[in-house]
Amino acid sequence: MSVLGCIVPLSECCKNSASNGAWVLFQAPFLLSFQKDSIMAEKKLKIVIGINSLTESQWPAYNSHLQLFYRLGRNYPNVELCLYNPSRVSIDRMRNGAAGTTIAGEFDYLWFVDDDVIPPVDALQLLLDCDADISAGDVIIRGWPFDHMVFKYFNKKKDLKAVAKAGKGIEDVAAVGFSMCLIKRTLLEKLPEPYFLTCPNSTEDIYFCLKSRDYIKDRSEERRVGKECRSRW
Repeated sequence: MSVLGCIVPLSECCKNSASNGAWVLFQAPFLLSFQKDSIMAEKKLKIVIGINSLTESQWPAYNSHLQLFYRLGRNYPNVELCLYNPSRVSIDRMRNGAAGTTIAGEFDYLWFVDDDVIPPVDALQLLLDCDADISAGDVIIRGWPFDHMVFKYFNKKKDLKAVAKAGKGIEDVAAVGFSMCLIKRTLLEKLPEPYFLTCPNSTEDIYFCLKSRDYIKDRSEERRVGKECRSRW
């Protein structure tokens, strides 16, 4: 495989039927993370945070984002953050704009945090720990049968299919959803525009993952991720 699709499992996740999207709910591990005061990510990094704006935001997700940004400022003094949050536009246009900003500003990462997900406050560290070209949290698709936004090939024809249940630790997969996703700029720089495109039979995130695999030819650049990751997320 030419691109790392890295999944970090959640402690518990479910869909809230009152929401406009997929919500991720956390129990004890989320509460325990408030007690950590360590300064993380000692290496100096530059990260673009891309958040798509719907016409309205649900209060659980909005409140969690306030908490997230507070902890980012406190726990990551060596990380320079740039917020990319345009007015409501198509999702692929928004993601392409964020990718362009990441490259033009020579940022190290592009971090997508959709406005309808509730991330743990240490989400950034968990994604950085994957050390993959594409790292993503385990988020539930907002329609029946509420599969995970984790996609694997399931037959010899290499048809993609969402998995019913994500594994533990860090998983190498074919494609991921980008509701909570960290992408290295070095990967973006290898790809032609548009980076993201919504197609009749696939979403913009799946398009990006498959396109990345097609354009990365040098096998020496591959790095499989098999190490353990904190299973609480």
